Amino acid sequence: VALLAAVMAMFVILGRTLRLLNREALDRLSEAIGQMTEALGQIRLVKAFAREKYEDDRTGGKLDEVYRLNVKSSRWEAGMGTMGFFGFIILLLG
Repeated sequence: VALLAAVMAMFVILGRTLRLLNREALDRLSEAIGQMTEALGQIRLVKAFAREKYEDDRTGGKLDEVYRLNVKSSRWEAGMGTMGFFGFIILLLG
């Protein structure tokens, strides 16, 4: 019973962390999409001032951050799956 409580407590802790990571990744993705929409909406201004490279770098940086957060979130999710699997096996054996 104590082992089950420990496994459930870890799921709660990891779940909260995972939810925060996913929320942050979605916020960053919406910022990147907003920047892309703004740049595409003002494409004449971007081209008039030869700022294509700047806009590309700015959007690329945001998308790199989104990718990094999603990889981190995937690692946490994999950890939760592994912990759940081993917790289940230990409960069956114990």
